[in-house]
Amino acid sequence: MLDERDLKAIAGLIDARAVQTEERMDAKMNQLEERMDAKMGQMEERMDAKMGQMEERMDAKMGQMEERIDTKMSRMEERIYRKMEETIDDRIGQSEELLLDEMERYDKKNQKEFAEVKQRLDNLEGIYRMTKNEAETITMSLQLIKNLDVRVSKLEARAM
Repeated sequence: MLDERDLKAIAGLIDARAVQTEERMDAKMNQLEERMDAKMGQMEERMDAKMGQMEERMDAKMGQMEERIDTKMSRMEERIYRKMEETIDDRIGQSEELLLDEMERYDKKNQKEFAEVKQRLDNLEGIYRMTKNEAETITMSLQLIKNLDVRVSKLEARAM
């Protein structure tokens, strides 16, 4: 059997072996960490490159979408403006028709009133002429009477 010294020697060998294994394990772990860091760096670079490409594609797509939206908006604005112009033209046309109809109605009404006023004026002119003729006749009659009075006065004065 093994004595204590042998056991201590075996324990020392096991400890030495454990230390060596631990050192090798640490070295391997360090190598692994370095490789992992390198791989992670490479993956990070690839991811950054991919993200850059995706951003570029997204920017290009967004630009295309903006152009399409702008084009569609322009077309919609044109249609809206055309529709508004048509509606405004229609409404203006209707307003013009209403105004012209109203003006025609007032014109007929005023023509009728002017015809009545003209008829009254003609009647008044006739009355004025008759009144003027009567006034002239009365003036002439008064003048004749005055002349007769003067003549009668002269005759009376002679006869006396």
